[in-house]
Amino acid sequence: MKFIPSQNVASSKITVTTTATALFSLINTAGSVTNSQDYALNQATNGVGIANGILITPEDGDIRLGYGFTPTSTQGTLLSSGTKYLIPNLELKDIKLIRVSGDVATSIDLLQTYPNDNYAACAEAVTLEASSITIGAVTADITKFGGTATTLGQKTKAASMPVTLASDDPAVVDLAAIEVLQTTIAGDTTSIDGKITACDTGAVVVSSGAITETNSAAIKTAVETIDNAISGTEMQVDVVASLPAGTNAIGKLASNSGVDIGDVDVTSTSIDGSINGSGAPTVDSYTTIDINAVTGANQVLVAAPGADKQIWVYGYDFTVDTAETTVVFQDEDDDGSGMPSYTEGFPVNSGVAKNPTGNFAMPQFKVATNKALEVDVTTGTIGGSMQYGIISV
Repeated sequence: MKFIPSQNVASSKITVTTTATALFSLINTAGSVTNSQDYALNQATNGVGIANGILITPEDGDIRLGYGFTPTSTQGTLLSSGTKYLIPNLELKDIKLIRVSGDVATSIDLLQTYPNDNYAACAEAVTLEASSITIGAVTADITKFGGTATTLGQKTKAASMPVTLASDDPAVVDLAAIEVLQTTIAGDTTSIDGKITACDTGAVVVSSGAITETNSAAIKTAVETIDNAISGTEMQVDVVASLPAGTNAIGKLASNSGVDIGDVDVTSTSIDGSINGSGAPTVDSYTTIDINAVTGANQVLVAAPGADKQIWVYGYDFTVDTAETTVVFQDEDDDGSGMPSYTEGFPVNSGVAKNPTGNFAMPQFKVATNKALEVDVTTGTIGGSMQYGIISV
């Protein structure tokens, strides 16, 4: 785990307000900067690493955290005043904060964390004694179970020792009956209840009673009828009525090369001029745009489409002109939920291509309703194209 140094002193203490706000927006305000997200997520900028964790302490009030959603004063993960929280392995751009009551001064440190980090040092101190365990300021007596004093090990072992049942206990009576039945079967291997004998020879002898079969005549007749329809190894079939004529259906036609079935009229098809999935979206328009030498933060690619409209991106491609260029798609509120984020940095003259999906119901990604599509490009510039549609929702 590594600490990412703050851009300046003021950036290390943010003010969480009554409005749910993205973490990097709060850091921008506190430190009077505009590029805290680029600084935190770009090793080339901060000189340490890529931030994916935070150490956060609400100082004078409770706050709530939303990850991938917008929290309210009553919904979201509660972070209590005066408690330090280490939260690793997150996309920091997806974090939003809101205060529970009153603006809250909150200390914040950015971290680069790893899957094998040990966070034990962040927990309360634990002390184990012979008769007690202490966690933080709370001590518990471990010599008692259910309120009764006991010796650890010996008493718990005794509690699991075998129990002797009374001779008239139902479990003992049933077990005795099973043992008697087992002895009877074992002592007479050629008879069970005197009715079936010589089972080990494969033959069954019914010594009393009778087996009555009432359907043998009907079975015999049915088998003979089937046999009469067979000639050699082939089943004979008689067509007792003429095949339907005209437009009457005669069943499904199978593949049969060389057979002319005449003209076929296709009266309907599931293809309606566009390939739709089960959602069948309402596509107002579809177009391709060029991405020409775009660089910097909050670069608008497609303007907000209007009320009850969304931008759905079906394909895109771009290349970069400078090494370590990062590309992050987002909406006009800097919300990149569900959108591509290439923060690892591209080598010079490299890039990415996502071909159009060919299905209007399956875009590469969507933008929130009536929000413009933007891109943040750091270090270099990008050039390419994008295919998108305006969808009524």
